[in-house]
Amino acid sequence: MKKSAIFLLVLFISAAAFAFSNIPTSSKIKDFALKDLSGNKVSLDSYNGKVVLLVFFTTWCPSCQDEIPQIEAIYRKYRSKNFEAVGVNLRENRDSVQIFAKENKISFTILLDEKGDVGALYKVKYIPMIFILDRSGQIKYSSLYPPAEDIEREVKKALK
Repeated sequence: MKKSAIFLLVLFISAAAFAFSNIPTSSKIKDFALKDLSGNKVSLDSYNGKVVLLVFFTTWCPSCQDEIPQIEAIYRKYRSKNFEAVGVNLRENRDSVQIFAKENKISFTILLDEKGDVGALYKVKYIPMIFILDRSGQIKYSSLYPPAEDIEREVKKALK
């Protein structure tokens, strides 16, 4: 019974990722600029020439709480290979996000989408939503709450 429930949950998450990611793979990513936790404005275009893992998240989401430390581990492993991870926090205040980043020892850039405009631009309906962009800004992978193994596999493919 338990295996069936787990299988159905995985199937549901996979279907939701497919259904709710309306931005097709191989689309050119849409640029945006948001403030980071230090108040500096950061543009996605500033990462041109790098492979970028873009994750939309919140601090209160249990799946995000699970996924963000896994992304941090992947970031630390590949950051010397022209790879960046960028977190886009949706509609939370800076103080809450800073506490979350400190508690989770996050070293990658976190941007604040306080009004949710960038999340809407990317049609993010559920979180954590992951996009992996190649060096030219093309979306090579997108998924809702993928396993860390899938993320790492896709990062490695994009880095080739």
